[in-house]
Amino acid sequence: MTNGPLAAGSPPLPVLWPLPPSPPSLGQLQDETREALTAGTVPMPSVALHCQQRVFARVREQLWQEQAEDGARLYVLDFAGPAPRVKIGRARSTDHLIRRIQGHLREKNKHGYGLIDACVTPPSADAERAEKQALQWMSHAYQLVPRTHEEFLDAHFVIAEACADMGVFRYNPQEDDD
Repeated sequence: MTNGPLAAGSPPLPVLWPLPPSPPSLGQLQDETREALTAGTVPMPSVALHCQQRVFARVREQLWQEQAEDGARLYVLDFAGPAPRVKIGRARSTDHLIRRIQGHLREKNKHGYGLIDACVTPPSADAERAEKQALQWMSHAYQLVPRTHEEFLDAHFVIAEACADMGVFRYNPQEDDD
């Protein structure tokens, strides 16, 4: 076989169009959003809005999949901005949770903060006590944002997520494995 022109009678080569670029991963969006919001940019840059929409869609998808399990839950929100922070909160139902997160987004976006990650716990038998416990554990390791009791400066999202999950686990009745 030679590298020369196609032999007479050979079928033509297919035209290969360039592949469209793949959408950025959530991790890439999170990194770009952190960088874009370090100065507290208002209005929100498009990368920050795109990241926020992806994270919120992921939370709604999780809640939709757990549709049968409505009830009080904890949530953890990770905000990028001039002073990055993590918020732990509580909602009494799935609908209430969606409204709470939307309200936090509206308020934080006004001040140059964007949501870069979020999680929700399974329903809790005693969400109020679970939230207090999670906040107490977080306050041992991180500084509270002034004039708040649910937001922690420069906190690690995975630590806050673990505190929320453990708080719910602690106050949910455990089933026997008989």
